Amino acid sequence: MAQQNAYSLRLAASSEQQTYRLVELPPELLSIVESETSDLSLTIKGKQSDDAVLCSASSTYTLRAVLVSNAFLIVQPTPSNAEGGGENNTTLEIKGQVKDIIEVHKAVPKLDRLNGLMRGTEWNGEDEDMDDRSAKRRRYTYEQVSGVVQASRDELEEGLRDAHVLHVGGELRSLPPSQLSMILEAILTSMVARSFSPKHVRLAEFLDAMEDDHDLPRDVIRGVIAWYGDVSEERWRADMASLVREIGLGLLMDLRDNTMSEADFFNLWEKKVGDSFANEISMDLLEGYFLRPEPPSKTLIYFPHTALPTAPAARFADLFLARPRWRSEDLEPFLRGLPGGDGKTVRDALLVKFARRSEGENGTIWWSARANYT
Repeated sequence: MAQQNAYSLRLAASSEQQTYRLVELPPELLSIVESETSDLSLTIKGKQSDDAVLCSASSTYTLRAVLVSNAFLIVQPTPSNAEGGGENNTTLEIKGQVKDIIEVHKAVPKLDRLNGLMRGTEWNGEDEDMDDRSAKRRRYTYEQVSGVVQASRDELEEGLRDAHVLHVGGELRSLPPSQLSMILEAILTSMVARSFSPKHVRLAEFLDAMEDDHDLPRDVIRGVIAWYGDVSEERWRADMASLVREIGLGLLMDLRDNTMSEADFFNLWEKKVGDSFANEISMDLLEGYFLRPEPPSKTLIYFPHTALPTAPAARFADLFLARPRWRSEDLEPFLRGLPGGDGKTVRDALLVKFARRSEGENGTIWWSARANYT
């Protein structure tokens, strides 16, 4: 049996004692910390009034302190120049103690604050240097927003893209839906008129065309097209399906004020897109953003999943207020944005917890509300 060394403990001088916190990392974060090749980036974010979150480059995590029954002692060998130090040092100094462990759990990024920060920063295509009212509005840089929005780098970038926020002149500027629709239609017009191939759009030539044909700034156009495809220094490989989808989403938003049937909506969408790209149109592109009518109604309903609560109980409550029962294939798109809701295993668990399953004619699966959502 191997001989075990005996150690003695002593308290470090009060001036040397420090405060420590123990953090229990989930496997995906532990692998990042232990990897020698990874670009380690862990940041605690939040204002003084917020519950702090931990952010890696790609994910957000909640932090929760859990008390332990026995305290942990933080010890280290006595320095060699201190009494008891040296090569055969068997004295350990107690540098501190910990009575709780911080648990780390993956969470949904808190992007709600982004909407408030971007309010009043809209880019409307005007010469705003001459507008005294615009000069008085508070605007933010990416670094300022990143410091107060509780989301990882990748999640914030996705949030900015989903909210249609551009980098213009070193500032973040929100692009209103009306402006975005106008720009997208102008892009399609120039692509057809100048015979650009969506798979290989020469960037410099395209930016010149947009400036000449529509008087649109190059940095604005470059920012917009980056949302719909891959942009390099020399070319833009356009994702026409996502661009056509965005135009459809803009038309769906108008249904709040102007109701229409699905057939009329589809015809209007085709008209906006043009004959050259009409083959990209499909209502499947818009799932999770509308409800088809139930008899006797014949009009589409704008119902975006992005406007629903991110807490599962509240989400299901709102869904069953909108409709008392749902078919599985109709309900699933509206579970996006829930913690783990994009994964089948978690999604199925949420359905079992918050909804009641029944089988209708022809084997159709229906989900209805449970008595409560606790």
